Amino acid sequence: MWPLRRQVKKAFFAFLIMKPFVLETFRIQSDVADRDFEITVFSSGKAVADRPLFVFHDGQNLFDDAKATYGRSWRLLDVLTQDDFPDCVFAGITCGEGSTRFDDYCSFPFDAFAQAKTGANRAVGGYGDRYLRFVYTELLPILHNRFPSQRRIVMGGSSLGGYISTVAALRYPAETDGIIALSNAFWVATDPLIDLIGKQGGNLGRMYLDIGDHESDEPEMNRIVMEAQARVVDAVKGMNPAGFRSEIIENGTHNEASWGDRIEEILRWFIKF
Repeated sequence: MWPLRRQVKKAFFAFLIMKPFVLETFRIQSDVADRDFEITVFSSGKAVADRPLFVFHDGQNLFDDAKATYGRSWRLLDVLTQDDFPDCVFAGITCGEGSTRFDDYCSFPFDAFAQAKTGANRAVGGYGDRYLRFVYTELLPILHNRFPSQRRIVMGGSSLGGYISTVAALRYPAETDGIIALSNAFWVATDPLIDLIGKQGGNLGRMYLDIGDHESDEPEMNRIVMEAQARVVDAVKGMNPAGFRSEIIENGTHNEASWGDRIEEILRWFIKF
């Protein structure tokens, strides 16, 4: 059971069409971030000790089109409930509202170009380390208590969710078995991230980093996005992570449908690794 101070909003059980699973949504009050977060947790079958616990950002976009920011989710239930998909636990953290998402998902202030692109009326970014403290010191203990055999953490997300997942691998290498980072927004603050990678002493877990070749309709913006990705990939490769994949996705675009189309193969790679 979840701790009593966490209220479970929904528990959905399916037994007929799909394999049995539970989808639970609850809120947790964070002392670190001084606000509450909505968490959605998928689990199926029996816990298996050598399977990862997937923890993804932008959790509102993972399971349910009705909750997704732009009306289309990754439709992860279609993947996770397949008969031949290994039983697993998958947690999604709903992002903060408005520009709070920029603050949470980047450990450094946005550079001037990225700041202008946001249209925000204040400086954004720079609170990613606080957000990660919430994840690692407040949320993960709850998940470990609920699923004690799931100790291998794979952090993941897309766009800025990929950025903060990459930072998580660097800030918490001992606790992070791997990361999945799709269509990464490394361009918002590239140089500080490169510097952080350079200060990392090694012992990184598995890393999957990808970028679509059509992330933006603007050719110049697409070039900036892909150039930032290439710089980070080159820096990370030099750290010799335990397992590493870098992909350029042909016709890959910056949206949930594109990420949902490719996530199954990536998850299977992590589970069997």
